[in-house]
Amino acid sequence: MTDEWTAVRDALTRENHRRLDELDALDQTVLEDLAERTRRRGGASLVYSVRLDPREIAALHRRAAYLRIKPTALARNYIRIGLSRPPEADGSDLTW
Repeated sequence: MTDEWTAVRDALTRENHRRLDELDALDQTVLEDLAERTRRRGGASLVYSVRLDPREIAALHRRAAYLRIKPTALARNYIRIGLSRPPEADGSDLTW
């Protein structure tokens, strides 16, 4: 291995660890939110349709199964978590 290849590999490994840490934190937030949230009591609600590709659907189903909740509940909580955070001034939070 060259030093350049090693540096690239190390940078990618660090980025993967950072993303995994973010997912772990997000999972914890979802669990905390689910523990605190009460069922709605007859209030008005709307239904939104969200387009996901097959890999995203599979990932959502796997994570929901791991958490023992419905995939729709997990998707709804991901949206709530995203909306609960203040937006970035440059809009970078909207461009993943």
